[in-house]
Amino acid sequence: MNFSLEVILLSLLMFVGTFLLGWAPTWLNASRKVMNLVSIFGAGMLVGAAIIVVIPEAVKVIIEATYDPKSGAEEVVPETLAFNMGTAIVVGFTIMLIIDESFKILQ
Repeated sequence: MNFSLEVILLSLLMFVGTFLLGWAPTWLNASRKVMNLVSIFGAGMLVGAAIIVVIPEAVKVIIEATYDPKSGAEEVVPETLAFNMGTAIVVGFTIMLIIDESFKILQ
């Protein structure tokens, strides 16, 4: 199967799953414990979408942008580039955690 089609189908599946689990508390009449479990599972779907789709795509784009086929070298990610990608991922998740926690404090 075409790689682009795989990414589109996986993204669509993750969107539908996240949307339904995010919408479920509005039409479910259940206890608070069940609602917390549903919302945790929905958040896990969102994080899963980021890990499965977005991060590998970003890494692939960065590697393709830095690889020069004219040099004749093998396609190897330099150590500094790998460190920068890891740092960017950690900083991104940290910023999202700070934003999430700040909204909890404001409520």
